[in-house]
Amino acid sequence: MAKEYRTDGVNPAVWRHGLQPLLAKPSKVRCVVHHPAMRYAQVPAFMAELAKDSSTAARALTFTVLTGLRSAPVRYAVWGEIGWKMKTKEDFECPLSDAAVAILKAIKGDDEPAPNAPIFTGRFGDRLAEGGFRCVLQRVCKEMGIKAPTVHGFRSSFRDFAGHKTNHRRDVAEAALAHTVGGTEGAYRRETALEKRRRLMQQWADYLSPKGGNIIPLKRTA
Repeated sequence: MAKEYRTDGVNPAVWRHGLQPLLAKPSKVRCVVHHPAMRYAQVPAFMAELAKDSSTAARALTFTVLTGLRSAPVRYAVWGEIGWKMKTKEDFECPLSDAAVAILKAIKGDDEPAPNAPIFTGRFGDRLAEGGFRCVLQRVCKEMGIKAPTVHGFRSSFRDFAGHKTNHRRDVAEAALAHTVGGTEGAYRRETALEKRRRLMQQWADYLSPKGGNIIPLKRTA
């Protein structure tokens, strides 16, 4: 797998994954579910505590928070979806921050995993279970003495951060969450603002680790 980085200081790594198989078929009646979320100001402390856990589930949860996406694409992610240099758009492209790339590099090491091999694996080498996320999340929040949100709720934390702490436009923040902007605005919007989203995701990662030491990648084991 080629590792190629541009010389302008921008990390070109991108994670391409197909969302459609993981999404429910649309129905005529829409029900909005409000997932319990953590205030974005609390997330850096949560990430610092989470970094003390070297388990795969903890690193997968860290990766999920960093990317701002749902847990299912992370659990089902395979190495063939990771682009170490820019390529053409396939399904949804999630630009990866330096911290997210560091996690992947630590897991991959010098190996060349098969394209269809899962990135985050459970104890027996299969895909990580959803319960693994919840267990780590609840344990860390208990140690912090706070009520645990849902994993999905971190998407709300990210969205609040983007709206309150950055100057990025609404459509860029919504695109980072793989949300479709409706109405006339959405009808005329053709591009995915990948480079702007890349800067936004790096800002999010920098906010989560202000001293550069809170997000620690998984250590490889024999």
